[in-house]
Amino acid sequence: MMTAGHCITPGGTQWWSCKAAGSPCPLAGNEIGQRYGGSSGDNGQLHFTRQADWVIEPGAFDWTSGVRRAITHVSGPVIGYQLCHYGATTGQSCGTVDSTSYALVYDATHLYPATYIDGLIRVANICLQGGDSGGPAVMNSGSWAAGINSGRQTSGSNCNTGFAFIEPINRVQSAYGIYVYGG
Repeated sequence: MMTAGHCITPGGTQWWSCKAAGSPCPLAGNEIGQRYGGSSGDNGQLHFTRQADWVIEPGAFDWTSGVRRAITHVSGPVIGYQLCHYGATTGQSCGTVDSTSYALVYDATHLYPATYIDGLIRVANICLQGGDSGGPAVMNSGSWAAGINSGRQTSGSNCNTGFAFIEPINRVQSAYGIYVYGG
């Protein structure tokens, strides 16, 4: 399972929510890889134990409606195009790509000191909140995998006035030698 690197506790265990898993947490296993910082980005891979009754189905899951969209391509985002993300907190939200190589310093958390990360996709006028990290980001009506939810920068009470930061899918694929379905 691919996710954001900050969703994996340093040392190899996960701390993401059972709500995000959609099933009991024991299904998630230990870290296969984790990167957080600099040009390594914000990405990680966890072992996930498949249950016998699960059907393997490609797609991005919309937490709000349960609609699945088949992933048919992997794409770098294009400035000016729409990018949508799916997250356990906000469901689906879409905005406009305004940078494909953004660098910023993430605030310190209970696990990590303030961290500089470059090469992120910045999306304007989109809602991304805590708990959305690690979810998929897609383009072209949801059929093109673009990245993984990483962070946010919002102001005021209207969530859609800020920015979301997306870890590019090509950096994740390069880091672990894996490909999302269709890629």
